[in-house]
Amino acid sequence: MNSWEDLRKQARKLENDIDVKLTCLSKLGTGAHGLRSSESDTEPLLSADHMIESTASEIETLLTKLSNTNDKMSDIMAEGGKDAAAIHTLQRHKEILEDYKKELSKTMSNIHSRKEREQLLHSVRKDIDSYKNSASGLNRRMD
Repeated sequence: MNSWEDLRKQARKLENDIDVKLTCLSKLGTGAHGLRSSESDTEPLLSADHMIESTASEIETLLTKLSNTNDKMSDIMAEGGKDAAAIHTLQRHKEILEDYKKELSKTMSNIHSRKEREQLLHSVRKDIDSYKNSASGLNRRMD
């Protein structure tokens, strides 16, 4: 069984890893390159969508590990012998876990909304171009 200190260090490492991955995910979702749809033949194999899905999956795995670590810390607390500082530490780790879960959900929602907006704009541009092309054809026929 892991000691309290080992579990606390593991929880802090997982929290740091999650924080880095969440920052990366946020940057991927708001990158200047934009979120392209899979319509382009020139799109690289590791598209932005694939990288986002991969990073989100890694974060979910880390969140599960952090949850398991927190559970092990709770088990040690249940055995007794821990002071108020340890109780506070465990509570803080649980709060951080919940904050990260909320942040992941919010980030994925923002990415999804941005992708929908970009697809809508692409569709509108296509419709405008189509209209312009058909209107210019009508003008030529009238001449």
